[in-house]
Amino acid sequence: MNFNDIPKEKFTFVQKDAELKEQKLTTKPTGYFQDAMIRFAKNRGSVICFFIIMILVLYSILAPFFSKYKISDRDGYYAYATPRAEIFSSTEFWNGAYTQEVNIQSYQYFSAIPGAMRKLYRTVEKEVGLNKQTWYKISIDSYAKVGWIKMLLSADEYEKALAWEKENGSQLFYPLLDENKIYSLAYKGDQNAWFLTDDRGHALLDEDGNFKDIYLRGKDGTPVYFANKMNGSQKETRVLYREWYRYKNGHYAIFLFGADKTGYDIFTRLAYGARLSLLLSICVAAINLMLGIVIGAIEGYYGGTVDLISNG
Repeated sequence: MNFNDIPKEKFTFVQKDAELKEQKLTTKPTGYFQDAMIRFAKNRGSVICFFIIMILVLYSILAPFFSKYKISDRDGYYAYATPRAEIFSSTEFWNGAYTQEVNIQSYQYFSAIPGAMRKLYRTVEKEVGLNKQTWYKISIDSYAKVGWIKMLLSADEYEKALAWEKENGSQLFYPLLDENKIYSLAYKGDQNAWFLTDDRGHALLDEDGNFKDIYLRGKDGTPVYFANKMNGSQKETRVLYREWYRYKNGHYAIFLFGADKTGYDIFTRLAYGARLSLLLSICVAAINLMLGIVIGAIEGYYGGTVDLISNG
């Protein structure tokens, strides 16, 4: 196309004023922070990570205040206790139980501990050597399975515990066991083996199919609940640990995230660990910021060789 052949009538002025003027902006200016927030909101990954970090921050700050435990609280009897929340205790989820297949001896053992066996799912026939054995798939409460333990108490502590029993209507103390009637080596010293067994650990039941107890009895035939030690200043007792824990702490043992191998509450220790990690990260960021300000100021003031050396 030859532009010289275009008639003058085809041309019009864009602006007929004597001088060109800048047009006024109709939109509001965007600041650096506002622009950063707009970009941040458009990035889904950043938004998700932000909420995760905020949840961790709130957890590390608030969890220790709502937890029943301190970071130093430890109970070896509840080592490896599974996670439990009270509102889910009657369900199959987050109830502090685990599933396991056990033989007849273990099935009888757990069924003899109050609350230890929550549910029997099914029985399975398995070949063990040349024989067939019945195995049981059961749900085991990791808190109740602790059962009974032997405890040596002072006379004053024993009387206080007896008073608490009467006041709260809970039973702490149970009859002592006749150790001479524990014939299975696997049950020697086990305070949960209160029933008569053979040398292989099979329970010997009565005519009605109930356990036969092996309680230590006095001359009148009544069960013995304590044995005097150290000239009567101490008493050897057998306590149901679940209730004993409640007596000493004011509540039953419940670990939201479970307990570790030494009996520490994981929920509480994670919160304190997260708090320490966040504090260290803030300190490191503050140190980096201060160093950056100082080094940047030196480079900006002196420039030249100093700038090259610091960036080299």
